[in-house]
Amino acid sequence: PTSFNASVVEAAALLARASLPAAPRGVVVDCSHANSGKRHEGQLESCGSVAEQIAAGSMAVGGVMVESFLEAGNQPLDPGVTDLSELKYGQSVTDACLDFGATEGLLDRLAAAVRARRERAVLVGWSSAKASQ
Repeated sequence: PTSFNASVVEAAALLARASLPAAPRGVVVDCSHANSGKRHEGQLESCGSVAEQIAAGSMAVGGVMVESFLEAGNQPLDPGVTDLSELKYGQSVTDACLDFGATEGLLDRLAAAVRARRERAVLVGWSSAKASQ
């Protein structure tokens, strides 16, 4: 899975070497699909790995992609066969999604990781400045 640190660092290095005119600030990690085992709950695990990388100071992550909807999971839709009145409102008919509450918790975790990264950068900068005095 690309959510593991080595894969993220490798992707960021490849981008840096590409010499793009407007280089992206980091890679966007797909926390769904294969990285979640195609399970909506798996997105929490893969994004947890990404949050740990961010909190540890990684600048290689520029964002995440998650599948989210009102209700968790997904449901089958076979056009012309599925009785549309049996579909659950707010639940995906494509990829398995996190529900709103899980998405909110995940965003809170990622935001806390970004705050930790920022605090770490300030502390590292402060200790570097102090050491050079």
